[in-house]
Amino acid sequence: MMVKKMESSMNIKDFCAENDRRDYLKQPFNIDGRTVASNGHILLSTQLCAEYDELKEGEAAGIKRVLAGFDATKLTPMPIIPLPDPVECSICGGRGTAHKKQCVECDGEGEVSFDNCFNGYECECKSCGGDGFVVSKHNTETCFSCNGDGSYYRSH
Repeated sequence: MMVKKMESSMNIKDFCAENDRRDYLKQPFNIDGRTVASNGHILLSTQLCAEYDELKEGEAAGIKRVLAGFDATKLTPMPIIPLPDPVECSICGGRGTAHKKQCVECDGEGEVSFDNCFNGYECECKSCGGDGFVVSKHNTETCFSCNGDGSYYRSH
C-alpha cells in the first residue's frame, strides 16, 4: 500500500471507496492528527481537515499499523501533472447541458426493421445514428458526457 501526502487543492473524496462494506472507507477520516482517504487498495494522507470525523478506535487499528511503517518527514507532495488541453464535448457542444432520451424511431435498439411481401430488412436507425438514443442540447439537465463542464480531457 502506498502513502502519499497530497496537496490541499486535490479532492480526496475521489479516493474513497463508494461501494465497500467498510463504511469508514466511504469518506475521508481523521486519524492521529492527519486526514486519510482510502479505497482499501490505496491510502492517501494529508494535513488534518477538521471537517472530517475521527476514525473509531476499533476501525483504526489496521490503518494505524499501515501508517506506522512510514516516516512522515520522507513523504513528498504529489507532483503536478500537466493536463492536455481540454476538448469540447461533442454531445452538448460545450454548453454543459444535454438530455439523453430513448429514440422513438427504433425504440432504443439502434436498428429499424421493415418488410414487404417478399423480404424482411434491418438497417441502422437514421434518427439516432444507431445509438438507440437522441440528445437534446437545449435544456437545463447536466450533460451526461462531460458532467456539465462543456469539455473533457481526451484519454490516450
